[in-house]
Amino acid sequence: MMKNIVIFLFLLHYYSLCEETINIVLPQSINSDVETKQFNNNSLWGYLNGGADLYLEYGFNELKVFSFDYNKEKIKVEIFQMQTNESSFGIYSVNHFNCLNMKPVTEYFCSNNYNVQFVKGNYYISIINETGDKETYDFCIDLAKKLIPQFNFSDLVFPKLLYKKNFQQISDRIRLFKGQLGFQNINSSLSELLKLDCKYSAFISELNAAEGYSDFILFKFNTLNDLNNFINNNEIILSEEKKLFFDDENLYLYNKSIGNLEMIMLISNNISNLKAFYEKYLGDD
Repeated sequence: MMKNIVIFLFLLHYYSLCEETINIVLPQSINSDVETKQFNNNSLWGYLNGGADLYLEYGFNELKVFSFDYNKEKIKVEIFQMQTNESSFGIYSVNHFNCLNMKPVTEYFCSNNYNVQFVKGNYYISIINETGDKETYDFCIDLAKKLIPQFNFSDLVFPKLLYKKNFQQISDRIRLFKGQLGFQNINSSLSELLKLDCKYSAFISELNAAEGYSDFILFKFNTLNDLNNFINNNEIILSEEKKLFFDDENLYLYNKSIGNLEMIMLISNNISNLKAFYEKYLGDD
């Protein structure tokens, strides 16, 4: 009797873990047969064909995939439930590119002929079509508009610095990484220069202007100990300017502490360019 109770409780716990937590539904106007699949941490590997590592690094919970036909064309809606708002924006930031110049449907939104992507709260949504023709693209945009109200969540709030006036022009180029795979995916050369074996999240962007070129990184560390480990591991001196040597290349950076757990880096191989960017983006308003 006791053995049966133990087995019952185990099965109850197991099926509760498998219970669907993504409650998003497609509009009733979609009248074709819809195939629905659900993926967790273990089954994600098979669906993404080896690309699951990146999602797990950012913090993945669950994936729900709808597949159906529209005008004899296959449409796929992927709904990724991530662990945090940072996790969902991070995955969105490394996946979106070639965005069409259109008024965004929601704050973090990107569309091109083949793909519509957006973020709401800790959800990252991707709508994919195969042909990229205008009628199908318009259908995917309309579908996104109908799905968005179901995600009644607050969007990610950037660190205060990124709302400064001069950062508005690069807001659509800001990427977020939380681990080595994400960093390599965004900027492989910089990821080889910095030792990042602590817990953090980081906003990164390329700064391109008449002044030249620079990389901008804003690190947010989980604890003061993580921040100190990062400083020590990378032999960083907390002064306004320091010359670094990596792989026989002369790189210059500015460090600026903007809080107990935040640090800014501007990195360039031209000190004149770097000074111009420092004044433009990090100087006083």
